[in-house]
Amino acid sequence: MVMGEKVERGTAVHCGVVIPDEKKAFMSSLGLNSPVAPYQYHEAISDNIDKKIKELLHVVATN
Repeated sequence: MVMGEKVERGTAVHCGVVIPDEKKAFMSSLGLNSPVAPYQYHEAISDNIDKKIKELLHVVATN
């Protein structure tokens, strides 16, 4: 958990995924350059998989 901003009557708490140093190049290729929410990580991975599938389908269709 990562402490968030102060809000009226308390402090908001946010969950985040911290990017390990050894994964920074991979995460950067997904467009993730800072700690992100789990749903953002999942969306980036899903989008990357979809992009790869489309690229491979294009290669198969054009060969």
